[in-house]
Amino acid sequence: ALTLPAPNFGYLDMTFKALFGTACVSVVISLSAAAGAFHYWKSTSPFIAENQAQFNEMVAKSIKLNRAEQYAAEVNKKLAKYEDLAVNDAPDGRRIYGKLDARFTLVEFSDFECPYCKRYHETPKKLVDQAPDHVKWEWRHMPLDFHNPAATREAVMTECAAEQRGAAGFWVAAEEMFNKTRGNGQGIADVDEFAAGIGLDTDKFQDCLKSGRYDQRIQADMKLAEKYKVTGTPATLIVDSLTGEEKLVPGALPIQKLIATISGMIEAHEQRNSKPAVEAADSDSAVASDPAVGSKLPSGQNQ
Repeated sequence: ALTLPAPNFGYLDMTFKALFGTACVSVVISLSAAAGAFHYWKSTSPFIAENQAQFNEMVAKSIKLNRAEQYAAEVNKKLAKYEDLAVNDAPDGRRIYGKLDARFTLVEFSDFECPYCKRYHETPKKLVDQAPDHVKWEWRHMPLDFHNPAATREAVMTECAAEQRGAAGFWVAAEEMFNKTRGNGQGIADVDEFAAGIGLDTDKFQDCLKSGRYDQRIQADMKLAEKYKVTGTPATLIVDSLTGEEKLVPGALPIQKLIATISGMIEAHEQRNSKPAVEAADSDSAVASDPAVGSKLPSGQNQ
């Protein structure tokens, strides 16, 4: 009969013990590693937290710096729009855009809360840009009672902007005011944001607003409006510095209307000066032929 050898359970028992021992060692090692990692994290977490706070602060500063650079670029772009013709040394500190020796002045009486003024605002500038040797633009504040206190406050804001940014800063502030105001007496939602948006020091700006140093200036502009019987905004007083003639035109006029009014003033002046010459020629040919008298008569050209 065939006899099979008895199984060697001793070998299996040794193998199982070896495997179990290895597994136990692995578990112990894993637990030890986990415990070590926990203790390391616990000991270093304040350091990590501190560096995370520093990192967050650096990121915030970087974002703030980037925004500041963007603001600066935007402000410079806005200023460039007015810098060439904004007059810094205008008589009596008047707000003038254009050449001081231009024959015609568009004296605009305006209110920053007036929707019609907003519509009209770019028109005088366009005319000056097209004819800088002949026309200049002058701003006069006329905040209407039913738009106050916002309208008067905004007039002061543009003057305070000029303190920091000069004449061009005034015109930039005026344009930005029309862009930001909610109109009809509702005013600007965030004054500091407005100031920062045109590159102003907000603390100095707030101090200027509280100072009251521009109250008299605004009152003087309003008295001038009363003198010319201006009752609404916008209104434009067209002044001919050659003849002294003044013509008040109310409303948000198109540029063609301004040009037509100025052309009419020029033609009227030329006609007034040419009529005496014709009458003198008819009544006294000897005088008319005198070159000394003829040289005194205006030609009517380039005026």
